Amino acid sequence: MEILALFTVIILGAIEPFSGTEPSALTQTSGDKRALDWLTDGFSQKFSAPEFHFVERYSTDDIVDIHADLHWSQNEVWESTGTVASLFTAPLPNDRPVYVCYADTVFETTAVEALDGTTAVVVDQSWQTRYRDRSEENLGRAEKVTIEDGSFVTIGTDIPTEDAQTISCKGFRHKI
Repeated sequence: MEILALFTVIILGAIEPFSGTEPSALTQTSGDKRALDWLTDGFSQKFSAPEFHFVERYSTDDIVDIHADLHWSQNEVWESTGTVASLFTAPLPNDRPVYVCYADTVFETTAVEALDGTTAVVVDQSWQTRYRDRSEENLGRAEKVTIEDGSFVTIGTDIPTEDAQTISCKGFRHKI
C-alpha cells in the first residue's frame, strides 16, 4: 500500500556550486552524509513519507543515481531567471503544506520542527564567517535580509552586502 505524502519538500538545486563543479547537494559533509542527505533525513524524521521534488538546471543524473526517490524538474534558463523561476518549475500542491529550501543547506530535524507557523523564513545568521571566501559577485546574487526588532524589513538580492544583517535565506514553509 502506497503512503500518500502529507507534505511536499521542494529542494532548489539550480544554483552554481560555491566551489568545484559537483552539484552543491552532493557536497560531502561530516561523516558519510552529503548536504542532500541532511535535508531528506531532516524532513523524513519529522514527517511520514514527505514527497521530495528537486529542481536542477542541468542533468540530475548524479543526484537521481543517489536519491532515486526524488521527483525532479529543470530550470534550464536559471542564469536569466534565478531562484524564483526555479521554484515555479516544481509542482506546488494546494492540498498540503509545502516546504522550500536550498540544496546546499545543512540542517537537523530540530530546524524542521521549528517550522510550525503558516509562513516561516529561516536565515543563516553566521553567514559572515561561514562564507568569508565568497566572491563579491556571488554575495551580490545571494538573497539577503535586513531585520529590525525581530521582523524582516527587506528581503532580496538588491540589498547591499554591508547592510545585510543576515544572508542567504535558507528555507521556508508556506501552506499554499
